[in-house]
Order: sequence, then structure tokens, then C-alpha cells
Amino acid sequence: MNESSELPAAEKDLKLQAALSVAGHRPRSVENRTEFEQALRSGNYNVIIVGISDARTLKSEVEGAPGRPQLIPVLYKPKKEQFAAAQQQFSCAVKAERNNRILHVLDDAMKGGAKVTGPLCRSL
Repeated sequence: MNESSELPAAEKDLKLQAALSVAGHRPRSVENRTEFEQALRSGNYNVIIVGISDARTLKSEVEGAPGRPQLIPVLYKPKKEQFAAAQQQFSCAVKAERNNRILHVLDDAMKGGAKVTGPLCRSL
């Protein structure tokens, strides 16, 4: 959505959608604000994964959405201070890395609809 979003680069390099699909998730990509709003209004999503630049803009909208999905900002090749700032601002921010630790965070988020916070999220 945001031209400066890190998510397309992370997807291209790490094949995040393929990894999510193999792990049993049903990822859906949106290309623009209209598609995002339609998907969000549907209430069919437990987790919304966005680049950190989009996360700051969409945080309040996602928090008020039907089904109360969890917003998980993804940072791709962040500097140490960028990642620390994201962890302070969001309950869970993760780095897009080859080890796919993000899958552990998503699995926890899907269990019972609980918000992911704490050590697991912080260790990523």
C-alpha cells in the first residue's frame, strides 16, 4: 500500500506468502487502500501483517475492526534502533528473516485469538 513499505522487498527475498501457505495459513495480499478496507471490514482475519511504515498509519483502524485482528508489523533489515522503536510502539513487531521465526508468532496469535506479546515476540 505504502510505496516505502518493507513488505514487498521482504516477500520477494524471503517468499513470506509461500512460507505462510506451507505452514497452513491462508495469506492474502492487498495492493491498495480500498482492497485493505474491504478485507478488514470482512472480519475474516485474525492477523494483519504489514510493513512498519503502514503499521503506524493503520494501527487505530485495525484495532477497531470487526473480529479485532492483531496487527503485526514486519521490519525488513532494520537497524537496531528502528527495531527497538517498533517494539516500543507495538505489542509485537517482528523482523523478516530467513529463519521464518515470524511463523511462531503467527501460530501463537492464531491460538485462541490472544494478543501476542512478551518474550516470544520480543526475542524475534
